[in-house]
Amino acid sequence: MTLASQTTSDPSPPAALTPELETSIEDVLARFRPTLHFDGGDVRLTGYQDGVVEVTMLGACTECPISVLTMTLGVKRILMKEVPEVKRVNAIFADGTPVPSMQDYMARASATNNGA
Repeated sequence: MTLASQTTSDPSPPAALTPELETSIEDVLARFRPTLHFDGGDVRLTGYQDGVVEVTMLGACTECPISVLTMTLGVKRILMKEVPEVKRVNAIFADGTPVPSMQDYMARASATNNGA
């Protein structure tokens, strides 16, 4: 990742991760870590570009069906609320597969319950 310069009058997010932005993102992630660690999981900031944060769910989070809720209702919601530069959060598991969106998760659950 490279640092990008940005004027204070520019409302768009910085193109690349700055030290200040990284600190803001890490502060939010740090608030979730104790709960994740309690259950054997973790979350790591793995990328940022043009307002899009990428995080990796680690440990027990890769096996946990609640990771979708943790990501959607927790990490993603709070990051976007408290760090104005964050416009979207993409989450992946340690093996590189994406954490499903809440809509995808619910659709799969419904299909499974209906015998599809």
